[in-house]
Amino acid sequence: MHPDFRGHGIGTQLMGIFVNEFSYMNMIAEVSESNDVIIKLLQGLNFKEVGRIPKGVRGKEEYKDKIILFYYG
Repeated sequence: MHPDFRGHGIGTQLMGIFVNEFSYMNMIAEVSESNDVIIKLLQGLNFKEVGRIPKGVRGKEEYKDKIILFYYG
C-alpha cells in the first residue's frame, strides 16, 4: 500500500468486514513475528496467539518465528 494511505484504518475496516462476513468459520492467520502492524490489527479483531513455529519464516538475513493466531468471535 502506498505510504500516504497507511495509518488511516483502511486495512482494519476491510479486515473487520471480512471477519464479520465469515465469523461462522474457523479463521487462522499465520504471520511473521516481525510483522507488528498485522499482529496488532488481528489482535484488535479478536485473534489470539495459539502457537509459534520457531524459525518458520525466512527473512532477508535470518529466520523468524511464525505466529499462529486463531479468531475467537
